[in-house]
Amino acid sequence: MKIANLINKKLLGLKYRRTRKEELHKANELVNTTIPEVLESFENFKKNGQISSDRQPIKGYDLWTVLERRKPRFIVELGSGTTSAVFASWANRNGAKYVSHESHDGWHKVTTESIGNIPLKNDSEIRYIPSVTNSSETATHFSEPIPEGADFVYIDGPPCKLESGKKVPNEDIIHFFETGARPKTIVIDGRVETADLIREHKAGKEYDFYPSFNYSILRNFELHKMSVTDHSVFELK
Repeated sequence: MKIANLINKKLLGLKYRRTRKEELHKANELVNTTIPEVLESFENFKKNGQISSDRQPIKGYDLWTVLERRKPRFIVELGSGTTSAVFASWANRNGAKYVSHESHDGWHKVTTESIGNIPLKNDSEIRYIPSVTNSSETATHFSEPIPEGADFVYIDGPPCKLESGKKVPNEDIIHFFETGARPKTIVIDGRVETADLIREHKAGKEYDFYPSFNYSILRNFELHKMSVTDHSVFELK
């Protein structure tokens, strides 16, 4: 089994590098010709010291393709950053509402400044909302819940590492499930523990799961089930 896993990882790595080159070409074409305002925001993030800007424009292209496929009406982003530019631009162009929760006041300022060239429309906003660790220290969440009606939830916050160094999942989406909500699309950037939490929850069985490259590697997926995408995606069946 270990040998098979090693072979799978090597083969997936080769596929990832090849696909990465193709995706970079498509990503550059998108931000240069179709959404230049997003490219400008990416540059602003670099100037403001946002470390995830190094993953652009491929990360943004990966996200844009999901948005184009699912056509959400109300996007909620948990944890702001360079993806905020993608969401703001797509929401403006498609008449969707977009709300972002950011737990760090400094990064909230960086995000609002960096996407200042993309005026927010349709009651969209980026909110500063502190984070909370639950009493058992097994998960984190924002101090305000995911807004009612969200049909697309992006999870990249709040911070998942406790002071002890332990990494824990974000449980906001579980709280949302418990209200009866079933957003059509849930997208996760990294956060393997959060993807595991959703997969293990009874509501998670109502979704098709498409793992990211990172998740595929860390959870030793069989080669035919592996992916080279930047994000893990749950889509309501």
